[in-house]
This record gives sequence, C-alpha cells and structure tokens, in this order.
Amino acid sequence: IDHRTCQNVSSSSITPISITEFYQKEFVTLYDNPSRTGSARVYYRTEFLDTQEDILFIQYNVCASDPAFPIEGFIEETLALVSSKKPSKIILDLRYNGGGDSSLAESLIDGLARYQRAQGFTLDVLIGERTFSSALMNAVQLKQRSNATLVGTPTGGSVNHFGEVKTF
Repeated sequence: IDHRTCQNVSSSSITPISITEFYQKEFVTLYDNPSRTGSARVYYRTEFLDTQEDILFIQYNVCASDPAFPIEGFIEETLALVSSKKPSKIILDLRYNGGGDSSLAESLIDGLARYQRAQGFTLDVLIGERTFSSALMNAVQLKQRSNATLVGTPTGGSVNHFGEVKTF
C-alpha cells in the first residue's frame, strides 16, 4: 500500500545509495535513543562524558571521510584535545562501524598510542555485532599498537576474513 495515496501498489523498487548519501539522510525511528553514547548519524564525533573533562568519548561510525568535515581535521582536533586536556580515560566506540577504508584511522590510532604511552590514560575500544571489516581491522590495530582493551560483544566479522574488497 502506498501510504501517501492509500492505493495498492503492484510493484516497488529499491535504489542503493552510497555511504556518503546515507549519512546525509535524516531518519525517523519508532523509538528514542536518549543515550549520549548511542549510534549517532554522523561519521565521527568526540565529546567529554563528564564535567571534569576526564573521560573522552570518540565515536567512529564509518571508515570514510565526511565531505563536510574531512577526517584529517577530525583526527587533528581529537588528538589536540587529548594533548591539552589529558583525560584519564578514552573510550573509542566502533560498535556501529561497518567498515570502509581502514587506512583513514591510521594517524588516529598512532596518535592515541603515542599519547597513551606519554600520559598513561586507559583506552577502551567498544566493539559489537555491527563492527565489521575495516572497523574490526582498526580494533585489532589499536590492541596491537597501544594498551587498549577491547570491550563488548563478538563482532560481526573475523580477523581471518577478507576486508576492503575491490571488484573489477
């Protein structure tokens, strides 16, 4: 049924969209997620979770660069916050990241590892069933390059699985 005209529809079509288009769309849901750390319709974001600016929350939802806020600028701003505010804990959320280009997070991973060695903060990386492909690769890189703890549920992928697949 076409809800706009209340008439029966004999066919329908689905048009795929790019990840860029997806993150530019606005969606309406039947539920409200009031959690500050829930999935946000942004590529990435950083915020302090407490008033003492002691816990820094970084959400990385897609391994891609937002055309409106390129990832290089996001990483630069995030690492500047880590350098200046010296949080005691950083939480990096990969729970809603389905992948993309794992190399885009290289400087963030290396920067967090470097600052962790210098400042000694706790680094927790949140993973879950919606953590796939390049996001899973980034989680493993964080574990290997820093003293990060992976926290959550099993991921939707495997480190022994192919990623960043190209077709020809």
